[in-house]
Amino acid sequence: MDHHESEKRNLKNGRGYFITFFLLLLFPLYGGIIDLALPKLKGVSMGSAMVQPSVKSTMDGSFQTAVGTFFEEHLPGKNALLRLRGQGIYSLLKTAPNKHVVRGQDGYLFEPAYLQLQTQIAQPVSAQQTDALSKQLQDLQQTLAQNGKELYVFLTPSKARFFPDKMPRSYTLAGSETPIASSYENFLASTKDTGLHVFDGISYLQENAGALAAPLFYKSGTHWSRVWADKAAIAFEEYIAATGNYDLATLTLAEEKSDVCTHPDADIYMTCNLALPPQEQYYDSVITAKPGTQQPSVLMRGGSFMFSLWTLAEQNVFGNVDYLENMTYRTLEKDSERDISTMASYDEMDLTACVERADIVILEVNEASIGNMSFGLLEYLENNASMPLRK
Repeated sequence: MDHHESEKRNLKNGRGYFITFFLLLLFPLYGGIIDLALPKLKGVSMGSAMVQPSVKSTMDGSFQTAVGTFFEEHLPGKNALLRLRGQGIYSLLKTAPNKHVVRGQDGYLFEPAYLQLQTQIAQPVSAQQTDALSKQLQDLQQTLAQNGKELYVFLTPSKARFFPDKMPRSYTLAGSETPIASSYENFLASTKDTGLHVFDGISYLQENAGALAAPLFYKSGTHWSRVWADKAAIAFEEYIAATGNYDLATLTLAEEKSDVCTHPDADIYMTCNLALPPQEQYYDSVITAKPGTQQPSVLMRGGSFMFSLWTLAEQNVFGNVDYLENMTYRTLEKDSERDISTMASYDEMDLTACVERADIVILEVNEASIGNMSFGLLEYLENNASMPLRK
């Protein structure tokens, strides 16, 4: 009886091994089908150049290496395998599989640069530096004003500021025990009573937190949530209307629950290439607009947090819009979006025309990027003093 049971068990195990072998053997077939249903991988190379076959490339091995790399990059089922691997690391080890993402307390995700600045592992921008920046802005504002144009600064927040209790303990312990004035505090002090038009998005969130059901930041996102970004943008537009010379549209925001997240609410989570979708309650903005009597032209420059300003463009608050976010330039015209080579490659776009036609210039700066505000735009304008500003 024992011998018979042992044979049955061996036969059963053999069948299991046989099925497993064929499942693995056929994975490139059904794995490719699975990949079709999954989002594209973020930050994974899929475009290595193929080396042309020749005697030389075959003899030195470069052709074989290129062929191997091609099959590695285009292996059917690669998307699914990487997502399963990433999910295992994320769920079991409680860490992010993306080295540019840090998992904090209670599943909150952060980017290291923001943590380093918040804990002052990285040195804040000094008061001397923000004083010099303030002088640059004042000079630009004066020049623009002489030509009938307005300048506004849109100051945006970092996630680490609003969730210090969710930061990883390693950063908290490594941070400064005697913190000094932050870049944000120095910037506010340097621009106070200067006549500069600075909208403080950080204070705005602090004063209005709790006004919406949507969170200020999602666990899964590195930027402020879509709804709060839109709400702050509307408040900024009201600030422009109250401060400047234009009767702008009146925008009203409501929020509604959504089963899916809109950009950028889970952006940092998506870079981890996980198998499971983020598990949070997301919200969408519902905006209604009452047109104003004027639609000034605008030039906007900033980093990734300025996506909120595009909401104003989409709501037809402005006439002509020249929008430059990081290295991406776009206007309201269809298919206008294109990239410049570097953050400061202003020679690749007709910046002269952008400045000339602008009634309003908006510079977005995140508190973590104060030391590199406008990505060289201020310096470019200073070094091109002959650039015509008159309309």
